[in-house]
Amino acid sequence: EFSYEDFAQAGIDKFTYKWLKEEPCGDGLCDVMERIPAYEKSGYSKQIVWMDRPARRILRVDSYDLRGRLLKTAYSRNWKLYKERFWRAQDLLVVNHVTAKTTRLAWGPFTLGSGVNPADLDPAALAQN
Repeated sequence: EFSYEDFAQAGIDKFTYKWLKEEPCGDGLCDVMERIPAYEKSGYSKQIVWMDRPARRILRVDSYDLRGRLLKTAYSRNWKLYKERFWRAQDLLVVNHVTAKTTRLAWGPFTLGSGVNPADLDPAALAQN
């Protein structure tokens, strides 16, 4: 139920944002925001995002189709802190409200700072292996 767009980097310049409210979530508070894609090829008309405080982790995203109907909800769960600085979700769940299908992606643990040489990830270098 994931799309390529769901995995694209959500840079601040790729959306316009509007703060909607704060509400309880988990053991604390979340800021609830609307974000509208600033790029015309998006498959979504808008997304509603729940971001916790103070860690600023995105816990939930409701994505709306181009007609403005709720299409799917993504939940990020089982968060772990790495190197006392980087939060990573170990579990993602997407619920498609149109098809009633779900997809779960679970991974971890992560290894950060493993010393991978960026040149090893160059497409030409990967083609040689």
